[in-house]
Order: sequence, then C-alpha cells, then structure tokens
Amino acid sequence: MKLHLALLLLPLTTSFVLPPAPVLSPAFSSPAFSRTASYLVAPSGRDALDTVVSTSKGPILPPPILTAARTLSVPASLVTGYLITPSRRMLASIVGSALTGTFGVVGRSKLEDVAIGGGKVQLAKLLLSKEKVEDVTPAEVSAVQKAYNVPDFEWSTFKSDIYRDYLRAECKISTLKTADGAAIRSFGRSLGLSPVQVGMAVYDAASGVYQDHVAWAAEEDLKDKEGEEYRCVGKFLYLAGQIFKDEGAEERQYEVGRISKLFGLDATQFADRVGEVARPFYERALTSARTKEGVGADMLRRARDTIGVTDGDMVRMHEDCYSQAVGAV
Repeated sequence: MKLHLALLLLPLTTSFVLPPAPVLSPAFSSPAFSRTASYLVAPSGRDALDTVVSTSKGPILPPPILTAARTLSVPASLVTGYLITPSRRMLASIVGSALTGTFGVVGRSKLEDVAIGGGKVQLAKLLLSKEKVEDVTPAEVSAVQKAYNVPDFEWSTFKSDIYRDYLRAECKISTLKTADGAAIRSFGRSLGLSPVQVGMAVYDAASGVYQDHVAWAAEEDLKDKEGEEYRCVGKFLYLAGQIFKDEGAEERQYEVGRISKLFGLDATQFADRVGEVARPFYERALTSARTKEGVGADMLRRARDTIGVTDGDMVRMHEDCYSQAVGAV
C-alpha cells in the first residue's frame, strides 16, 4: 500500500526538479554586441533586450505554477520518502523521508533559479512591448519582480545590467536624435535605479564602448571626426553627460571624471567632445528661429536645456547666427 501511494506521488515530486535557469551572457561576450552588424536593421539598444530573450534556455513557468511548485515540492518529497522506505521501523522511514526531503529542497532551489530566469525574460519582454523603453513604469517593473518572487539583490543587479547593455548597444551606431539624452536618463528612473546604480551601469557601459570602438581601432580612425568610431564614442560621451546632468556638481564631476579617464580625456577634452555632438542640434534650432515664425527665446531656452548646450557655446553660436542674419540682409 505504501509503495502504491509512493508511486502516485513520485511524478509530482520529480517534476519539480527542473533544469538550471538561463545564465545571461557576460556583457562583453553577448551576441548582441557582435562586431558584425546587420545590413537590414540598424543596431539599437533593443538588441540587448532581444539577447536576454533569445539566449534563455531554461523553462519559463507562469507565476501561479511556480508558486504551487514552491509550496508542494518539499512536503511531497518528505511524504514520498516515508512511503517508499521498506521498513516496519519508524526510524528507517523517517530517515528515508529526510533523504527525499533533501532532494525536495534541491528541487526547490532549482525552482528559484527558474523563477529568477523567468523574471528576467519577462522584464525584457515587457520593455520590448513598449514603443519607447522609457515608457515603462516603476510599478510595472516591480510587478514582474513580485510575480516571479525575485530577490531584491538579484533584481537590482539585473536592472543595472539591462541599463548597461542597452546604453552600450545604443552606441553601436552613431545616429543620434535630439530626445535621446532625455530618453536614456528617463529610462534609468523608469527601471527604479538609484543614482549609484546608474553611475556604476554607465561606467560599465563605458568599458564596453571602449572595447567596441577604441581598443582595436586604428589611431587614424580615432582622430577622424567623420569616422564611425570617433562618432560612436562621441555619442556615448554626450549621452553620459546627459544622464548625469541633473546630479549635483560633485557627483557629476566624479562620474564624468572617471569616464573621461577611461577614454584618456581631461575635463576640457570631455566637454569639447560633448559640444561637438550638441552644437549641430542647437544650430538647427537657431536656423529655425531665424527662418520661421513662432520660434522665440523661450523655445530656444528649452532647446538648450534639452540638448545640453553650454553658456559659452550659446554666446558664440548666437553671435554667429546674428552675423549670418545681418549678412543676409
């Protein structure tokens, strides 16, 4: 009788011992960061999210099934061990129960790995479902963590990794839009990252960008202002400056300083590289102010705040614009 009951329970217990959860590839070896670019689709930050989904190898179980499995795995294993131990002595049956209970604990540990992996994949899918990743809300991100019961440390680490990899992938191509700086800054807040976490993620992304565009590039390519390597690095430096623009002076100096050091730049050189990216955006705004009606001082001020034009650049560019307007009369 005991044996028959045990055989009925065995499938229940063994079904909870699942393969290990998927392990995310290291940042610098991820397929999303291959040097081979697609000729059909331009690289973007979403490539990093696609990589999380495509490299997942373990089962992705719905949260209700995970909850039930966590609840039943150890008790069912204990009962099974007691029933299948062929002894009339209570002690032997208890020992058998303890042994199979241990396997149940191991099975539950595997379930935790599956839950963590599932939570990571689900977050990546959530971000991919948004037209803009910064449109995700902190509440939506927290809901995924809660549904899969991912520990806080694991979740914080993964969110930082997502931000790091997204930023790095964004700098695989030099194309840049006016709103990109505000978007990447907003994305960090949407993920619920602290300023310290953002700082670490951006610095780690800087190491990746250096690896992608500096470490193996010829010296002449790094000096060619029209070259893709130079422009991709400039894009990253600009985005980094935008990410930290709302930080206090001391915090911003620290974050920008260590990134500058990584790329072999001093503070002045960093500002020059950022200015090279920002000025063309503001030149277009000034051209609109000169040629179109309805573009006034308030609109230009908002443009400067969005783009990140320095006061010195503003004065010089305004003088040039005025000279051009006078010369056109």
